Amino acid sequence: LVCATRGEQGTGDPDRAGTMRFGALRERELRSSLEQLGVDDVRLLGLPDGGCDVADDTALSTIIAVHLAEIEADAVVTFGPDGITGHPDHLAVSRWATRAAAGRAEVLYAAMTDEFAARHRDLHGRLGLFADVPGGEPETVSVPGLALQIRLDHDELIRKRSALRAHASQTTALAEMVGEATYFGWWRDECFRHPTEAEHREQHPREAKTGEPRVVVPPHAQREHDPVQQRQQDKAGPRPGEGVDHHMQRDVRERNRTQDGCERSTRHPTAK
Repeated sequence: LVCATRGEQGTGDPDRAGTMRFGALRERELRSSLEQLGVDDVRLLGLPDGGCDVADDTALSTIIAVHLAEIEADAVVTFGPDGITGHPDHLAVSRWATRAAAGRAEVLYAAMTDEFAARHRDLHGRLGLFADVPGGEPETVSVPGLALQIRLDHDELIRKRSALRAHASQTTALAEMVGEATYFGWWRDECFRHPTEAEHREQHPREAKTGEPRVVVPPHAQREHDPVQQRQQDKAGPRPGEGVDHHMQRDVRERNRTQDGCERSTRHPTAK
């Protein structure tokens, strides 16, 4: 899983929002959640939460493309251009992942069906879940327009709930608000669609307008995923105490969604 930020702004508590301590908590929650799903390859890009929309699209698309090449990804699951909730970071990740996967891997956008949105309209309205989306309604797709639809069985729902529970700072209050029974079965159906031809064309890299990008790719991310440097290191062999894993193949066929995005329907990465 490739994750752009640690989510350090994800709290209504002004004393915690944006702090390193809260960012570290969110990262621990993420890793704990993914352990529940059997995912042990987690790659954090280290961008500031809430700052992805001003990052350089070309640079981030290239970094994600390197990740995809390293693991020989055959599919990428990510946000659609709507970002599900309209969050600017989600929109940026959608651009980067779509561009990075072009000609390299199948792209699957997390989606909601018309029926799902209608069934939960009152709940979504009460929560203000799509308040940042124009019109206050999520983008939906008809069932025939889906590339993949999965209805989780009871055991899969239990596992998914365990993964969500690990994101306690994000899910505990919400589950209490809507009730455990509602929360448990809310996202039973996992739906994905392919990008349209128009979306493939529109998701082109957006260059920083002037000078250096306002959000600079963290140096450690540039170093760790520089393909030239990687080839040189491969020739030299591992440094003392360090192993080299070239392909990191894994099975992430868990078809689950964490609290703010789309998750695993294939054996390779999710961009979040």
